[in-house]
Amino acid sequence: MNEDTVAAAEQAALGALLLNAPGIAPIGRWLRATDFADPWHGQVWSALLEREAAGEAVDVEAMSQAMVDRLGERLAGRLRVLDLLHVAPMHGRPVVYARMVLEASLRREIAGQGVLL
Repeated sequence: MNEDTVAAAEQAALGALLLNAPGIAPIGRWLRATDFADPWHGQVWSALLEREAAGEAVDVEAMSQAMVDRLGERLAGRLRVLDLLHVAPMHGRPVVYARMVLEASLRREIAGQGVLL
């Protein structure tokens, strides 16, 4: 997978989860924030998990505020949260994109280990 494909998969996974919050719990068992190549996407994933675990709303407005609380106004990327919805397929299945994120993460990890060898 090239970098553009990975970025698109990360955005699609997060956007689909914003549209389908019940999908967070099953994916949360195996996907980690560090699996995201874009650190901001990892922060969004962490915020999604925290809000879902606390039983709080997981929608664009709530997530935008959660990102401000987490990273501050300058780094929060309020518009980036909204953009996640625009790239998410209308009837996307979050688990499919989350698997792509995990696969790319595992490939990066293996490549990193190969460099150490």
